[in-house]
Amino acid sequence: MLWLDTETFGTIDLSKVGTYRYSSHIDTEVLLVPYAIDEGKPECVDVDGRPLREALEEDAPELVDRLEGGDQIVFHNSNFDRHVWYHQGVEIPTDWITDTMVIAYTLGLPGNLDRLGEALRLPEHLRKIKKGKQLINRFCKPAPKNHKAYRYDRYTHTAEWDEFVQYAKNDILAMREIYKRMPKHNITPLEREIWLLDQRINDRGVKVDMRLVKAAIKLANERQEEVTAEIQDLTWGQVDKHTKSQAIKDYCAEYGVKMPNLQKEYITSRLLQGGLPEEVERLLQLRLEANKATVSKYTALGARTSEDGRLRGGFQYGGAARTLRWAGRGVQLHNLARPDWWLDQELAVDAVLGGYADLIYPDPLDVVKGVVRGAFVAPKGKAFAVSDLSNIEGRISAHVAGEDWKIEAFRLFDAGQGPDIYIKTYSESFGVPIDKVTKDQRQIGKVQELAGGYQGWVGAWRTFEAAYGLPEADEDDVVEIMGNWRDAHPAIRRCWGNLEQAWKLALNNPGKAYRVGKHVSFRYYPKRDLMTVWLPSGRFVPYLHPRFEGGIKYKGLNDKGLWTWIESYGGKLLENIVQAFARDVLAHAMLELDKLGYSIVLHVHDEVVVEVPASEVEDALDKINEVLATPPAWASDLPLAAAGFTSKRYRKE
Repeated sequence: MLWLDTETFGTIDLSKVGTYRYSSHIDTEVLLVPYAIDEGKPECVDVDGRPLREALEEDAPELVDRLEGGDQIVFHNSNFDRHVWYHQGVEIPTDWITDTMVIAYTLGLPGNLDRLGEALRLPEHLRKIKKGKQLINRFCKPAPKNHKAYRYDRYTHTAEWDEFVQYAKNDILAMREIYKRMPKHNITPLEREIWLLDQRINDRGVKVDMRLVKAAIKLANERQEEVTAEIQDLTWGQVDKHTKSQAIKDYCAEYGVKMPNLQKEYITSRLLQGGLPEEVERLLQLRLEANKATVSKYTALGARTSEDGRLRGGFQYGGAARTLRWAGRGVQLHNLARPDWWLDQELAVDAVLGGYADLIYPDPLDVVKGVVRGAFVAPKGKAFAVSDLSNIEGRISAHVAGEDWKIEAFRLFDAGQGPDIYIKTYSESFGVPIDKVTKDQRQIGKVQELAGGYQGWVGAWRTFEAAYGLPEADEDDVVEIMGNWRDAHPAIRRCWGNLEQAWKLALNNPGKAYRVGKHVSFRYYPKRDLMTVWLPSGRFVPYLHPRFEGGIKYKGLNDKGLWTWIESYGGKLLENIVQAFARDVLAHAMLELDKLGYSIVLHVHDEVVVEVPASEVEDALDKINEVLATPPAWASDLPLAAAGFTSKRYRKE
């Protein structure tokens, strides 16, 4: 095994432009190549301005022999190193690479090498050198503007450079020990293929309409300036920006209005209640509008799009802890804003490009936010075929729990012989005949589905009630609505408790498997202190340091990316299982599409976007829908359905 790392210097900010633009930039150069062969001691090639291949051949011929011999090459975050090396004239085939960050993600561990070492309890001498960040800032970036030197190197700071070399070697030791400590059970041949496909999709990228990006930034910035000026005029300078939360609270308090927080949901609710002084009402409206003015998505698109007009590296394999779902990187493609129902994307894009959106729309910032999907376009002669799995989480939760009536309802609907699941849910919950369910009642059924499946109660209802524009119901009515949903779903309800019981039994009986339903099982491995929930695809959902102390808890990454104790319960376990299962179904379909020669350029949650010749797009969409709707062999009895559309611009259907 060949253990490798790369330390670089670059004049552009890697965190802002991403790997693909950074690695290809003319000023990016390799400084150090730390390495180790098998169990040998770490060495380090100091490139010192030479071409990379020349430096390796002169200083480390044994390393070159290994590189050319097809050895297993281990990197941490290999996507970065692979592209830096490629643009320095050394190509490493992706299928030669093992990535310790990828292994970490399959176990629900942090991707950051330092945090990963902490989570795995590495000895202190194998952790990152505490001065490491300072050394990186010293040698890998230009000097600060107020410094005399443009940059620092081995000649300007010899002693610190020696520390930098040691820091690089230390990372090799840490990576090697981390590799040994992590179980590899989730790196199945199937998962290996999924990761290789992920790398191909990231390398391919998707074309970006930079004209729209620039026009949207211009419009948003102009409106931001107008809003700021109005806030200053309205408050006589007491509030100079919409971001000054305390100043806004103080201003409102002077009019007798107490604002405990300025979150969007609270301000919206307060405005709907009415009765506010005119000045306060307008200030709160401006606060909401200004928050829409963020152009972070467009700014990231502008910074990260390569010179050929394609955005690359938008997806992180396994970035969603435990489930292995993809996470967004840079532009955050998985949380693109949903446009308002009234917005016609084609007309809105024309208005933004033409510079007249502020003349025809009452709130041009809503338009900027709503057309962000339209920034992704098919190149000349190509079109997008977009296909989405229908209600995949609802189908899988019924499948896992054995909610037979619901599985049959999905089958009948897919065959055109029954109502959609929201009508069916309302009917089952309230005993109303199918043909008597109204449009408003269907909406209640939809919110029941979204709020109830993972053991949600009144709080979950309130969240989705607001999101889908339902009038606020009395609490007693919400209790009845959610209670009716649970009564109509006895198998899912039992499943919550069965999952908790399986967790406890597995903890108390290490090594023994406890099945829940037909499709998942729990097993605890005490040597690893690891609870595994095995899925039909052949991998497991991992929970490290599992406990049952008044409730389920384990160690993992929380919503803020911190490694800490996390509390859970049956409904949350079901959510993890369903989302992991759904990810595996989507990944299977993506592999099948790739084998058929289709070029996937985007995948967002349970949707895939494929770039195909425009003349073939309709036939391609039919085939893509068919592939997505065909379950994998390991879930052959799961009812699936897919539908989609064709377009030159990406959009929300």
